[in-house]
Amino acid sequence: MVRKFIVSLLLSVFLFSNALSNVYQINIVKERKQKKSKNSFILYVVKKGDYLSEILEKFSIPLKFLYRIVEMNGIRNPNFIYPGQKLKIPSFSLTGHKARKINSDTYEKLDLLRKLGAKIDDKGYIFLGDRKISLRKNPKIIVGNREYLVDFGNLSVKDIKFLTSVGINVLEPKQLGKIIDKFIESNFSQVLKNGKFILGASDILIYKYDYLVYDTVSGRRIVINKEPDTPPALRGLLNSYGIYVVEPKFVNPNPSEGLGKLVILKGEGISKISNLLFLLTGKKFKRIEDGVIFPDLKIAVVYDSITPEESVKLKLEGNRVSVLTGNFLYDVKNILSLVPVANKEVVLVLNEPPETNGKRAQFKKRGLLITTQKRTWFMVDDVEKPEEIPYLRYRGVNLIFY
Repeated sequence: MVRKFIVSLLLSVFLFSNALSNVYQINIVKERKQKKSKNSFILYVVKKGDYLSEILEKFSIPLKFLYRIVEMNGIRNPNFIYPGQKLKIPSFSLTGHKARKINSDTYEKLDLLRKLGAKIDDKGYIFLGDRKISLRKNPKIIVGNREYLVDFGNLSVKDIKFLTSVGINVLEPKQLGKIIDKFIESNFSQVLKNGKFILGASDILIYKYDYLVYDTVSGRRIVINKEPDTPPALRGLLNSYGIYVVEPKFVNPNPSEGLGKLVILKGEGISKISNLLFLLTGKKFKRIEDGVIFPDLKIAVVYDSITPEESVKLKLEGNRVSVLTGNFLYDVKNILSLVPVANKEVVLVLNEPPETNGKRAQFKKRGLLITTQKRTWFMVDDVEKPEEIPYLRYRGVNLIFY
C-alpha cells in the first residue's frame, strides 16, 4: 500500500527575553505519516566480523549510546557478540539531521561532533527581531548546556551581539577544534593526546592518533581523530588489535582505482612453482618424468633426483634446467632469474595518507616483489593478521600467497 506523505511545519518556538530584543527559533521538519508500530526497534542479525561499536555506526547511533544498547539486549560483554545473534537496534536516528556540506573541513568537524554525541541543529531559523538566521548556513552546536553558532562571515556585529546576549556563543569554523577538545575532555575521564601505537611482531603497523580514550566496560581502546584519513580497511586491521577508530566519514580520494588481486597458489612443491610461473608468464607447461617443462620458455624445472644424463639431455634440447632444492623461496628466485621478470626481496611500506611519510599510519611487511610486463605482484607466505589482506588489496597491492 502506498504510504501518504504529509509535510507539516512543526514550530518549536524558543523565547529568549533580554533588554534589547526577542529571539525565536523555528524548526521546519518534514514528517512522514506512518502506521503505528508496536515497537520502535528493528532486529539486526550479527554477521561474521561485526563489532558492536561498528553496528552502532551503521545506524548513525553515537558511541555514547553503546551501554544503552548493551543493556537493552542483555549483553554481558560488548566485545563478545556472535554471528547469527539478533540485536534490538532503535529504528529511529538518535543523532538528528545530517549536516549539510558547508565546506569540507567544517563538515568533517561537525560530523565528528555528531558521532561523539553532540547535537547539531542545521534546519530551521533563529529570528532576531525582524531578521532571521538560517541554521542551514549557520549550524548550531549543543554541547551539554552550552550552545554555539558557527559564523562563516555572514553574521553582522548586531547579530553576534544579540546571540551572545541570549547565551549563544558565536564562533568561527577554525574554533571548532577547541569545541571538540572540550567535548572529549568533559566526556572521558582519561584522555591521551597525540600519541602512537606500534603494533605487530613481523608485520609492523605504526598508527598515530589525535586522542585515545578507554572504554571501561569493554576494555577497548577508542581512538578519536579530527581528520578522516583512516580508510575502512585500515580500521578493520586496527579493530583486530582491539582499537576502535572514531573520525569524520572517510572518502576514498581515488575511487576509480580498483582492489589489488589475490592469488593463493595451489599444490605442493613443483606443482606450486609451475602454477606460479604460469601466472607470471601465461605460458603452459607439461609434465615429464623428472619434473615439468615450459616449451615456450625453454625452461625445465626438475627434482634433485634427476640423473646427470637426463639433465644433459634436456640442456641439449635447448632448455635451461633449474633443479629444486626444497627451499621454495630460494627455488622461486632461481627460476625467476631465467624468465623476463624482475624480482627482489623488499620491505613494502604503505603510508596513510598516501604520499606522506606516515602522517597518520605506516604499515611495513616483508615479501618478494615480482614485476612482469602486465603487473607487479607482492608474494608472501603468511600474514600476521587476516585483516591485513583487505588493507593491502585496498591499497592496490596484488598479492600472491604461497
